[in-house]
Amino acid sequence: MCYYNNDAGDQCCSALNLSIYQPPESVSISFVNHTEMMFENQQYTLQCSVQNVAPVQSLTVTFYRGNTALGHLQSRSEQMKPVSETFTLNITPSREDDGSQYWCETKLELGPAGPQSPPVVTSESVNVTVYCEHKRMNISFRLYLCHFLFFAFIKKRHFYYTLIQILYRVQQKSNK
Repeated sequence: MCYYNNDAGDQCCSALNLSIYQPPESVSISFVNHTEMMFENQQYTLQCSVQNVAPVQSLTVTFYRGNTALGHLQSRSEQMKPVSETFTLNITPSREDDGSQYWCETKLELGPAGPQSPPVVTSESVNVTVYCEHKRMNISFRLYLCHFLFFAFIKKRHFYYTLIQILYRVQQKSNK
């Protein structure tokens, strides 16, 4: 309730709708359930975590690779109090994405009643190393080669030596 005096000096009261806006306290980006090597043409999920923002339905989250916007997301929550929320975006990196930096930006779009420049908070960036299928095959080949060499030296059977020679020739042809 808001109490005030009108021009005639009478005391009045009115109920006011009050909205409190709070830009995010922090914004961070990471990959969901992934900490190891990334391979081209496989899907990974980026997540942008936004801490204590209100109202969250006025928030726009944009994911970037370098300076390229990958997607814009908004919350479906109607919570007016400060909340934390996580936004996700699926990506499928290619060979060209090797060395790219991914990051996210939040913008609190408050409309004409809000500040002329909407509050913007960005995350730090994460660097990505993308291994192409060729490198992946080399890693697998090396693991198989070590496995077969182990058995060849332990059991010393002619079969394993022959198999190693065949695998080596296949690897040499695939490198050309």
